Amino acid sequence: MQSPLHFWPTSFWPWAILYLVFRVAVISCDLACYNIAPSNIDFAFKLYQQLTSKSPDHNILYSPVGVSSTLATLSLGARSDTQTQIWESLQFQLTELSQDEILEGCQCIQTALNTPGALPPTKIGSALFVSPGALPPPVFTDKAADVFGSEIIYADFQDPAGAKFQINNYGEEQTFGRIEDVTPALNTNTLQVLMSTSRIEGQWDFPFDVNQTIEEMDFFVDDRRVVKVPAMYQKGKMQQVEEAMSGALLLKWMDNNVLSDAELYIPKFSLSTNYKLEKILPNLGIEDLFTQQANLSGLTNQSGVAVSKVWHRATLEVKEDGLVAVGSMGTVVSSGPARTLPPPSTLSPPVHRERPQTSFQSPIRFNRPFLVHCCFQLSQTRLLTYSDLISSMQTSWTLQGKGF
Repeated sequence: MQSPLHFWPTSFWPWAILYLVFRVAVISCDLACYNIAPSNIDFAFKLYQQLTSKSPDHNILYSPVGVSSTLATLSLGARSDTQTQIWESLQFQLTELSQDEILEGCQCIQTALNTPGALPPTKIGSALFVSPGALPPPVFTDKAADVFGSEIIYADFQDPAGAKFQINNYGEEQTFGRIEDVTPALNTNTLQVLMSTSRIEGQWDFPFDVNQTIEEMDFFVDDRRVVKVPAMYQKGKMQQVEEAMSGALLLKWMDNNVLSDAELYIPKFSLSTNYKLEKILPNLGIEDLFTQQANLSGLTNQSGVAVSKVWHRATLEVKEDGLVAVGSMGTVVSSGPARTLPPPSTLSPPVHRERPQTSFQSPIRFNRPFLVHCCFQLSQTRLLTYSDLISSMQTSWTLQGKGF
């Protein structure tokens, strides 16, 4: 069964929102997916706020499902406050949903995204690279394999360069070469590296005609800067969104099936981002994990263990026939002195700009800063979020066609 994409634009200036929704066949565990959907969406927006606060003048691209599944896998080996902080950062309240119910929902998402022959092709998976002396207990490996499809791979961290090469090769294979050399520098204190990858590839319901792509459309980076970008064109039906963005409204929008005629211009682009999330996650409430207070006794029997590094890289290509989005995330578990966290940062107040409340009319041009959300319709799980913020638009377009 074909499972294409739909799009919903807004008429708000200077923001436009492009929703790419994957439709999949209903599976037997769909209720479990719905149970965790609100938390998944809330986490995606919380992380988005942190990323934009840290880099207010840059493009933002990340995979919420990749980040959340990695943290959820890590939680299986965490205990006490360390585990609670992970679940709460993912916006789960254990008084409302039990850990078993949360994991059942996670397993449902994994099953749906990894269904053989599914259209559009999606894949999400993970592997734990371990030194022979730091093998997790069976209760962790069994649960991680059952819920997240995680595999155990031995690595020699006494040869840090060799271990890094091994992990990079795995990531490159899982992302079909779209993400390379993601692993940060390792050392002989490294005990484990948990790495997850995700890949989505979708086609439009009605592909854009490559012959109608215009080479130069004005893109208004801000009030002063205008750059030329390639833009795809299509005339057809689309759905209208006229409200402020939030998790609750996202669920409402996805149930809205009213279509309107419109002409649509969408930039054709590709870009990639890379984040050091050990500097971001403490602001979401994950504090003990990176300090001497970390309790990872369900992951290793060694003491004095904490997470030293967390990285996340994502790539996105949008073109006439659809899109390809790839994400990779990893955590490095190390022994030795743990670092001291700086005081949690506070979010800067949003910058308010005048936004004319124009009516939905044709043509619609995504020629100002905009958001892209790729959603998995069965569970409303956010697969990927792209925010084209105000500054580095020209860089985005110079990335067009490179590395793909």
